[in-house]
Amino acid sequence: MAVLERVRLPADASSIGAARHWVRAQVAETRVPDPLLRDLELITSEIVTVAVRAGYGAIDLAVTADDFAIRVDVTDQHGEATEQLEDHALDLLVDGIDVVHAVSAEWDWHRNPDGTKTVWALLIRDEL
Repeated sequence: MAVLERVRLPADASSIGAARHWVRAQVAETRVPDPLLRDLELITSEIVTVAVRAGYGAIDLAVTADDFAIRVDVTDQHGEATEQLEDHALDLLVDGIDVVHAVSAEWDWHRNPDGTKTVWALLIRDEL
């Protein structure tokens, strides 16, 4: 999969809508069908909402795509507080992650070596 683009957004509520619009713009030229595009926006919105609610620094958003799938990665900047907030951040995921789980083909999260956390979701193009 090729990275289409990356963007850094502030951890505030305005980033939720901005992330949806940004994701739509990034995949516009890849001929994504409208139902899949709506799912991508929904997943992005849910994951970014969790990152905003955690409220720790900037949010990095990346979109990767190929002919078969589209993946969105949302990284929040937990830094040294990651250990203390891991359970709390996962609790925040509960509401939105049900949506992510239902809509995506696959999703997961991981802690990065720099102490940040990335939540990602994958959509398969032919699952319509």
